Amino acid sequence: ALTLSNELMNFEYEAMRLVLDTGDYDLEAVPAVVREKELSQQEKALSAEEKRNKAIELVFGDLYMDYKTRIKENTSLCTKILIDASNDERIRTDRMMTALLTVQTIFTIVLLAIILVYMVFVSVWVRRPLTRMVELIKSNELIPPAGAEELRFVSETYNTFYEETQKTHDRLTYGTMHDALTGLYNRSAYNYMRRDMDMTKNALLLVDVDKFKSVNDTYGHDVGDAVLKRVAEVLKDSFRSTDLVFRLGGDEFVVIMVNVTSSIRDVVKNKVEEANRILQHPSDDLPQTSLSVGAAFGDRENPDGDIFKDADTALYQVKEAGRCGCLIY
Repeated sequence: ALTLSNELMNFEYEAMRLVLDTGDYDLEAVPAVVREKELSQQEKALSAEEKRNKAIELVFGDLYMDYKTRIKENTSLCTKILIDASNDERIRTDRMMTALLTVQTIFTIVLLAIILVYMVFVSVWVRRPLTRMVELIKSNELIPPAGAEELRFVSETYNTFYEETQKTHDRLTYGTMHDALTGLYNRSAYNYMRRDMDMTKNALLLVDVDKFKSVNDTYGHDVGDAVLKRVAEVLKDSFRSTDLVFRLGGDEFVVIMVNVTSSIRDVVKNKVEEANRILQHPSDDLPQTSLSVGAAFGDRENPDGDIFKDADTALYQVKEAGRCGCLIY
């Protein structure tokens, strides 16, 4: 997946380099990896319009989408392998602890035959804590350190392994942060990612499906769900693989375009116009629909609030103006 991602970035770098050749851009403001990308003689000979068309084909064509699909498949396969390995290791640990219990039980019986006092000592300091350890392991819980020093060591070792395994499992089961209907990131994922994200370098798009309630009332919730799935597909296809698309709930969606500036305002508007064109001319049996979009860039001038509030203000104005459009704060 990483190899395919690196190859995919080469398409994006080439597309950006082609676009740089079509206008008067400040090359010093462009990352070196894009600025130093070499174009072939054939590409250099293209007209500005041909270069732009080729750039669009590079990042929106079938080959680009095929790469994205293969990356997703490889990532899913990697995740499955890691989860299986984690489960196998947990089972092996459980068997080792059960074997340890058996050995310790035999040792305790021998001691009971020697002296009753030692039997009491072992029962209090070894067998009971060890039995409790196995019960906690089988119930997939942490073990409070108790009993003899050796058992405390085993408990602490197991607890360390358990916590590391649990963290790995939590990361691998990241699917809990995805919307069940559309497969997009959900509100939990949005809240989680926003905490560590520098929005001054990003753009935030708030997206509402226009008159969605009337779709549910007219065609039923099954059709409404199908419309939401279609909207999710159009949004994912409309933006880059590095951009993040969320469904917050109902007919509310959010797109975070990473590492962009307000210089691409027209690009964003074109993306929304194309998405609305697709949704208003469905090729299946779904009803026509459209999107209202309010956007704000991290480098916007004269912000009135945080980026979410400003994007929401823009969205409100789109709705007041009749919906089916995009306004950038």
